[in-house]
Amino acid sequence: MIKGKINIFSFRRVLKTVGGNGLLLFSVKDGYLSLRTTNVVDTTSDFVEVDCQNDFEIILDAQRVKSAVIAIASLNSTDVEFEVVGRTLKFYFGTGKLELPVKDERFPALEKVKVSTSFDVGVSELLCALQRFSQYSAAITNVSKPWQNNINLAIENGMLRLVGTDAISLVSCSCVISSLKSKVTPDVILNGSVLKSITQYLATIDGEELLTVGLSEQFFILKRKTGYRVRVGLVCGEYPSWRKLIPSDMDKKSVSIAKTELSPVLAAVCWSPDIVSVDLKFRSGLLEVSSLMDDGSYSTLNLPIEFYGQEMTIRVPAAAMLTLVKSLSNEITIDVYNPDKPLLLSNGDIESHVGMLVPMSRKADEKSD
Repeated sequence: MIKGKINIFSFRRVLKTVGGNGLLLFSVKDGYLSLRTTNVVDTTSDFVEVDCQNDFEIILDAQRVKSAVIAIASLNSTDVEFEVVGRTLKFYFGTGKLELPVKDERFPALEKVKVSTSFDVGVSELLCALQRFSQYSAAITNVSKPWQNNINLAIENGMLRLVGTDAISLVSCSCVISSLKSKVTPDVILNGSVLKSITQYLATIDGEELLTVGLSEQFFILKRKTGYRVRVGLVCGEYPSWRKLIPSDMDKKSVSIAKTELSPVLAAVCWSPDIVSVDLKFRSGLLEVSSLMDDGSYSTLNLPIEFYGQEMTIRVPAAAMLTLVKSLSNEITIDVYNPDKPLLLSNGDIESHVGMLVPMSRKADEKSD
């Protein structure tokens, strides 16, 4: 009979990291529990310390383990005893007991992967880029779950760049990398939901740690010195070049506005969640922000700006504009070209991070005018 004790909250944290679908390999060796799940898109492993004198491996249903751990944690049980009896894993907590059947299957072996390029990146730098990217992508996407879009990962001039788009809007964020161990500069596509899981995990570890990222023809591989490893299948295809979507600088006019001034004006004009779009009218020395009301009238507020040249009006999605402005730092730079070209919002450096909004049509309004 195999017996042991585990901290249920550490178990739950690691289980969140490895995911909750498919098969779960529950492996104990030298006082450490290794969890590994596998499904169509990825294979992940992580470790947690346990009080157990035996080395063993069993295979469980990941979803059933997840449900069991959530139920036990909800009862505020901390150190939980477990034992393996025959084909059953049993957890004991307080006066309660929970049993999980052991599956009579073989866990898929990991195929050997030849890494074509690898590089080191600091946890804090990568986490900052991922968190910033999640803020921007939440602002520009049309769908309720921003991470369900595919993400482009590329290396340019010593920077790791993340790019996401929903066909009408785009976001790009980057961070510095070190020790690029190949002349090959990767340009690959990842499933967005995977990056969300990685972001959640990185937030729990020391920001001073260095991670090694490896890339092969089929996989993205993340390694820690502590043994943590994630291997994610790449999405086949070619990602559109985001730089080609940005108009020529020859047509650009840049306007700087304090976030503390722009954000409340947008919030006041877009006071209802039913307001779909917001018009930005750039005039000499003035930005006119307006939205169409239910009765056909406009709600309008003005902001003084340094803008000179031909008057132009650009219509953009209201919700995306609001959230994008909230996610930026205080001094916001808006790059405008003409009413038919994308609107760029950044903190002055599009190489580090930029949000882009494609204008919405105003043809119906122009005809009525």
